[in-house]
Amino acid sequence: TAATVNTSFNVTKDAISLDVANGSGAVIYREGVNYTQLKGKVLDADRNNLAVSSGVNSSFWVTVNGTYFGSPVYNSTDSAGNTTYYFDPSCSNSVGQQRWRFAVYNDSCYYDAYSDVQNGNYSLNVTGQLKSSILLPPFGQNSSVSTSILMSVNITSDCSVEQSIVNATTTIELMS
Repeated sequence: TAATVNTSFNVTKDAISLDVANGSGAVIYREGVNYTQLKGKVLDADRNNLAVSSGVNSSFWVTVNGTYFGSPVYNSTDSAGNTTYYFDPSCSNSVGQQRWRFAVYNDSCYYDAYSDVQNGNYSLNVTGQLKSSILLPPFGQNSSVSTSILMSVNITSDCSVEQSIVNATTTIELMS
């Protein structure tokens, strides 16, 4: 008779390696619709760093003020192991250097991993637009050469939540 041998084994998740493919150092304008591609590569560290297959859960985060990350954007890998997010900054993103990261998170086949833990921070620069409007003198006002002219200019941001820009240095050139 044939003998039956019972064997038990554990199936565990694989470890992964994350690399940035695109987006580190990008400069992006906040006003209007301006996308920059943030792209990461997900590799199976237990299988000689081969690219993972499509459908692996991934997420992206971008800081809102250079320090604190905003809400995640959920994504998944493509057939080449890439995960891609087209970032378009809004008024919730401050002007200046922002950090970004991506991760494999809550996937059934792979352990969680964060790009900033493995590789440090990736950054991009959000550029805002200043708007100026002349309050005084009124448009079309004529003044003689010896008359003092009171001038008032308002400088605002492209995002109304930031309101007026205080302590801005401005130069006004009058031409005849």
